[in-house]
Amino acid sequence: MIGVDFAKRAIRAAGGAGYMGWSSPSTDYQARIGWTTHGAIQMVPDRGAQRWATYRLIYLSNPWVWSAVNMLAHGLGRMPLNVYQTDKEGFPVRVRSDVVAQGRPSAAQALDTLLTSGFQGQQSGQRMSRKGMITGTLVDRLVYGNAMWLMIRDGVGNVTGLRRIRWRDVLRVEPDQDGWPIAYWWRPWNGYYYGPIQITPAADVIHFGFGSDPEGIYGISPLESCRYTLALHDALVRHLIAFFSNSARPSGFVSLDKDMNKAKAEEIRSLLDGLYASPENAGKVIGIPGGTWQELGKAPDQSAIVELIKLSREETSTAFAVPPPVLGILDNAIKSNVKELREQFGRDSLGPWASDFEEEFAAQLLPQVPGWTNLNVRFNLQSLLLPDFEALAAVADKLGPSWTPDEIRTKLFGLSPLRFKGRSDTPWTAPRTLPMADFPTQLTAETAVKEAGIAQPQPGDAEEETAPDGSEPPARKPIDKAAPNEEN
Repeated sequence: MIGVDFAKRAIRAAGGAGYMGWSSPSTDYQARIGWTTHGAIQMVPDRGAQRWATYRLIYLSNPWVWSAVNMLAHGLGRMPLNVYQTDKEGFPVRVRSDVVAQGRPSAAQALDTLLTSGFQGQQSGQRMSRKGMITGTLVDRLVYGNAMWLMIRDGVGNVTGLRRIRWRDVLRVEPDQDGWPIAYWWRPWNGYYYGPIQITPAADVIHFGFGSDPEGIYGISPLESCRYTLALHDALVRHLIAFFSNSARPSGFVSLDKDMNKAKAEEIRSLLDGLYASPENAGKVIGIPGGTWQELGKAPDQSAIVELIKLSREETSTAFAVPPPVLGILDNAIKSNVKELREQFGRDSLGPWASDFEEEFAAQLLPQVPGWTNLNVRFNLQSLLLPDFEALAAVADKLGPSWTPDEIRTKLFGLSPLRFKGRSDTPWTAPRTLPMADFPTQLTAETAVKEAGIAQPQPGDAEEETAPDGSEPPARKPIDKAAPNEEN
């Protein structure tokens, strides 16, 4: 149970503090109520002062983090999310809520409706698309290591809606003595200001990322695995910005006369700032009255900086398990490996995150309603083949003996079924010349011999024991099985 005194103190502390209004995780409120859930990475110091960048700032400012996160989030967000029910024989059958049926929808159809159009905003009348819900959730999961959905219930406790709570609005996860979450503290944001702190029991929350770190209650952000890479990238970018912002500073200095007064020195400084301190003025000839220009050093090694930036982008793609060509890094790309890496992206990059969603649904959502316990929720990743028509044609040819032509048309190509009874609704044999419905399932001995092409004696063709002239037929020589065939 949550401590009442601690809750009162936390609410009082949060009442006068703006969201993310701290500069370092030093105060008690910041360390206990928000910092551990949002995360930050230490950057290279600036003139001796410590610098921290939050996960959110890194996501918005680093182009490779942005690309990797959005590629995964939008890639999985467009995948269909289907509900399956096991039939009497143990095979999964898809449940569809868009098929009109008489009577009240079943519990399985209610779940399919919930995962299709049951996503709500802060107001009950607001709606969010399934793609927007999945995409936003996976962005939180990839940036912060955690994501959160809130279950909306009716008067009798049934789940009638789902609402995504931004993880940066979550202040604290309250654990029990065994480390399991019992309550979630969060603040609703309406676009202008935050409302009062809400405390929601764990039974009404889907926490994506819980259990992924065996050492804690929060999931680990992939950004933690490349914190030094991110700090190096930030330092390189800051260095280049500073270099181009003041082009004259790294290349030399102006030697002033000993008897020059302060006003004259300030005049020369202003002249330098106005004429040469900008990227557009780089390389201009120095002409200063009363001062002597002396070269200090060369410009930084651009090739070394470029190599370091390339290294940082490759390490970032490795941290998120996204192949470099998928992010647009085509340094060593050819047609064959790009095609293979694209398939790897769907199999090894999107696949684990899709499985993560499915397992969280099975563990935290389905047990909430008795009629959902025998259901499964799975992403349909088959649409990953849709852009590759050549791969679709090859898959359709191989699926001929197991899929019907109508299934191939509807599931792979998005076409309407042919509905030829006994033909398009049954699988075909491998040569695709005979429907499976017309293939004999039980062969008699006579039919089997005919299928094998073995000639059999017909009635009246039996050999007579005597020759036509009445003499005895010549004796037959025994067949030597080991002798070679003379015809061959």
